[in-house]
Amino acid sequence: METKVAPKFVHNLRRWLSKSRSAHKYGPVPTDHDFTQDSFSFLRLPREIRDQIYRELLLNTFPLIVHLRRAYTFEAGTRPYPAILQTNRQVHDEAAAVLYGENTWFSAAPISPVKLFDWADEIYDETSSTYVVEPAPINTYLPWLKVFVLFADGPPDWFKSRVIKDGDVTLMLRKMGIQRHNLKRLVVGVVSEELCAEIANANQDWLATVDEETMQKRFPWFEDRTAKQVYWLMSGLQEVA
Repeated sequence: METKVAPKFVHNLRRWLSKSRSAHKYGPVPTDHDFTQDSFSFLRLPREIRDQIYRELLLNTFPLIVHLRRAYTFEAGTRPYPAILQTNRQVHDEAAAVLYGENTWFSAAPISPVKLFDWADEIYDETSSTYVVEPAPINTYLPWLKVFVLFADGPPDWFKSRVIKDGDVTLMLRKMGIQRHNLKRLVVGVVSEELCAEIANANQDWLATVDEETMQKRFPWFEDRTAKQVYWLMSGLQEVA
């Protein structure tokens, strides 16, 4: 039977975590720093309860973006409270698995004038409120990502500039610091029809083209699409049926 987490407990924990949110660097705390005695007996809770709390605090309504080795979240979504990762090493590892492994992550979508989702408008507004993951930590956590959406047109524009040839998505991911075998789901969005055909042909053993109706059924965030034509490919299509 599923155990419920008390809303008041989660609300109070969010308030406490928000005090240190702006200073949080997302990195693990030193291994010689032990906060266990000051952790409000949190680690005495059953693991399934702790996982529910992590999800309440860290899952985002909309995808987060890996942009030039930094990560941003949208103002429009429920905003994660990653300061819990600073509690101690055990909590860090448990919570990081949720933050990085259960959220959907975008590579940087093509910059203006191409905007693919109306809810993403604020990411292009320099005055919008976002949190930033500095380059070293996000590079460390890239292998933890499980659901990733790669916009092949860039940035980085390695396909178009022929740094990566023949639509080799596996090499593209590896250069970004992501191992294909670590991903549970990869989606590739392509603005160029020619590039989409090249990628589909080179990766036909594990990527298949999908229409927007399939994307809407699979991903809650796939809504408020702009009129811009985008072609989509997805791994593990047999799981979507």
